[in-house]
Amino acid sequence: MRQSVVSNDPIKNSGTSDSVARPAFSAALPHSPWNAASLVALVLATILAGLFVRFFNVRRVELSPYLTIFNVSDSVDGGHSLAYAQLRGKAYRFSYALQPGFAFPYAGGGLRLTNFAPNHLRDFSSFERIRFRARQEHSKGAPPVRLFIQSTRLHHDTLLLAPNEIQFRPTANWSEQTLDWNLLRLPSWFIAANSMEPAEQNVRLENVRELHFVSPDIPSLSDTGVLEISDVSLEGPRIAPLKLLFALQGGWIAWGIFQLVLVFRAWRSRAMSASSRARNAEDASLAKSEFLATMSHEIRTPLNGVLVPAQLLQQSELDAEQADLVETILESGNHLAAVLQDILDHSKIESGKIELERLPMDLRRTLGSVRRVFEPRSREKKLKLDFWVDPALPSIVVGDALRLRQIVMNLVSNAIKFTERGEIQVQVFASNLGGNRIRFEVSDTGIGIDAASINRLFRRFSQAESSTTRRFGGTGLGLSIAQGLVESMGGRIEVASTPNVGTKFRFEIELPPSQTAPRPGESTLEAMPLPVGARVLVVDDDRTNRKVAFSMLEKIGCVPSVAENGVEALDLLEQEAFRLVLMDLHMPRMDGCAVVRRVRGWHDAADPRKRFSSRTPIVALTADAAEGVRAMCLEAGMNDILTKPFRREDLLRMIDLWAQGIAPEPL
Repeated sequence: MRQSVVSNDPIKNSGTSDSVARPAFSAALPHSPWNAASLVALVLATILAGLFVRFFNVRRVELSPYLTIFNVSDSVDGGHSLAYAQLRGKAYRFSYALQPGFAFPYAGGGLRLTNFAPNHLRDFSSFERIRFRARQEHSKGAPPVRLFIQSTRLHHDTLLLAPNEIQFRPTANWSEQTLDWNLLRLPSWFIAANSMEPAEQNVRLENVRELHFVSPDIPSLSDTGVLEISDVSLEGPRIAPLKLLFALQGGWIAWGIFQLVLVFRAWRSRAMSASSRARNAEDASLAKSEFLATMSHEIRTPLNGVLVPAQLLQQSELDAEQADLVETILESGNHLAAVLQDILDHSKIESGKIELERLPMDLRRTLGSVRRVFEPRSREKKLKLDFWVDPALPSIVVGDALRLRQIVMNLVSNAIKFTERGEIQVQVFASNLGGNRIRFEVSDTGIGIDAASINRLFRRFSQAESSTTRRFGGTGLGLSIAQGLVESMGGRIEVASTPNVGTKFRFEIELPPSQTAPRPGESTLEAMPLPVGARVLVVDDDRTNRKVAFSMLEKIGCVPSVAENGVEALDLLEQEAFRLVLMDLHMPRMDGCAVVRRVRGWHDAADPRKRFSSRTPIVALTADAAEGVRAMCLEAGMNDILTKPFRREDLLRMIDLWAQGIAPEPL
């Protein structure tokens, strides 16, 4: 038959995935029609800016209206070359003849910017290129012609006219020339003549004065030619691309910052909403905890008045019918107490407030106490109950004996409940993972669980099928509590089951060995001597509780005294000596914690009876099972806490733990 196995691993079974996390993140982003419109507008602006730069960002300015013509030749430097300049219509015509007499003969013409030319036209750096039409007739063909853009610059406190040079090659026919500034260079002879450092050799076009068109840069002499220039203009962008780029970047950055602001505001709104929901959830959880604590107190107090007298009555001589009635009362009361404790435990686990002790415990004694609890039930159902602990395991380990016992008891209780014949086995041995991990297995030969139902096992208030509750009873919280306790101890519960064959529960937890012996009274079911003659003071404002505690203490051989409130308790403790005080917490006039603080303050009193009472063990006797009650009692100076309703064994354990060996009279 097919065997169903489920691992109760919160990571594996949580169902969390990225697909769940993504909507939560996207929901934090700002969404609005205006925000989408602004993004579309910014994208369109970027596209339009690109089209503008590519096709429309061109500015052309005619220089011809602001130019005058003149001739240029080496005659000014002692040479003999000749040049003649004249304006023919819209064309500037330069005739030249190169003659020996100068190292590098040159001749041609120049165009000077007039005084009435706008200043912005003298700043060629705001443009990118120069355009003009040119043609030349030369005796040697079509050699390159040099254009010098003469601009002023300051060098070593001297104002220089720097010839920024560029070459072009006109032909005999008119052709358009486009010369970009990135081709401009300072001539080597100019750099050498002015001893310019490399950092000073850059081209500067801020203050242009003249344009020189001179003869070809060739070493031959007796060359003649004619050069004609027309339609001189400057060309550049209407808006500098970098400025446009910076403007777009600024727009995108501003939009991004705005988005961050919107995201921050959305995040803050969500955070405030989440905080508000968390506060509401915390308030609801606190209200639920307070409600459970209050109801627990209100139910436990009268329940204590039912169970304890029933326990005392059970020990008296009863006929068969009376004994059966008392047994029914005890079974119903214990079931009600167990249901109440399950609800409180589940509430603590659900809120993450479960407290685990880390104390030395006897592993075999703890499991033995579980076996003694269930042996009567297993014998009644004619089931074999077998406990086996690996002899190699240490006897004393560190852990929470009470919670471990609770886990095993839940699993064994389930096994007995759902098994009609066969056996229940509890096996404990070292884990295969090594370290200090110990493996617990609880198996039965019961009804088993099918694959469809096995996943519902650990849900609260849930059992394998709806008819199970009616047939076998139970709240459906036992396995949920066991699950939470095992996970709190760093383990996990696994289930393997085959219908009509049986079920096996297994879990592993860390239980390191200890060399320290458990404290006395660790087991609630071990044989304990009766404290004959021990004087015990019971302080409780409820008459039924005082009567119940008084009767039980008398039955186990103690000499009880009672006080109705804290003031009476102080009077008795000043006058008499007690081995143990059972102190209620909630009382009129003075509550239990206030009484304990007052008593512990007597350690320096002059009266020796007060000094003795200051050392008397005090155990809180309360129906308040709220979170933090134990810590509050211990902080006030109490030694332990006994929760109502309590059994005879619970009271014996407290007396055995705290009242044995205490001197009956002060020294």
